This record gives sequence, structure tokens and C-alpha cells, in this order.
Amino acid sequence: MSYLLHIEWVDVNGETGSSSAWVASTDDGLTVAKAFKAASNARITSAELRETVPLQTITNNTASNNNVETAKTKAKIKMRGADAGSLASPFAYVTVGIPAPIGTLINGVVGDTSNTDANDLASHVLSPSGVQMSSIEKIYYGS
Repeated sequence: MSYLLHIEWVDVNGETGSSSAWVASTDDGLTVAKAFKAASNARITSAELRETVPLQTITNNTASNNNVETAKTKAKIKMRGADAGSLASPFAYVTVGIPAPIGTLINGVVGDTSNTDANDLASHVLSPSGVQMSSIEKIYYGS
């Protein structure tokens, strides 16, 4: 199995950047991150390993001209999940962007929060702290 190592950087002037490289194992992720750092004056602000997803198993995975939207136009889906472990807030939130959204997801100023595809997405998304999303708070246009 291979992983994509994605590293975010900031330099002494506050300029940011990112670098990515494929690695053969999770152990190699740290080794490569250290090698990147050894070759740079910038500070690593985050590094993560991404696992590949078998895209060939997604049916109808082609761009469609049924939309007037472009990939630069994004529908934002704000999701919510109960966070029983937090004393500060009873809910955790996650917002994801969907490029070139389909018309049934959003058409006008706000989208349909009962949209089956959006709710299916929410049922599989976790917050950074591991809270399972359970509902759609709102759907709107954003960048």
C-alpha cells in the first residue's frame, strides 16, 4: 500500500506553501517529513498521510455538462454531530465544499438540507476530534 504524504509549510516571512510525495508505508511518512525539513528553512505546520481510494469503483465518475456550475463554484455543506465528550459545546461541526454542485443539492441561495446525497455524505464524515456527523445544518454557496 502507498500513501500520499501532504506537508504544509510556513516561512519566516509568514508565506505558506505545501508539498506532497508518495511514500511506501506509514513509517516512511515521518522519515520523508524529516528529509523535507532537512532541505528547507521553512517550518512544517502540518503533515498527514492520505490513503488512496479505488476510484474505479465509483460508477458514473465523469464530469457532466448538466450543470451550469463550474468546479470553482462550491456548495458548502455544514454538518452537525452530537459531541457528548465536550463540556464547551454539545455539538461538533464540519463544513465540506462540493465543486460544481448538482442542481438538486443547491439551486438558489440555500440548498435542501433533506437532500439524500448530502445526508448520506454526513453519515460517513467525522469531525477532527472523531465525532460522527448526523445531520445537515445548512447548504449554501461559498468559495
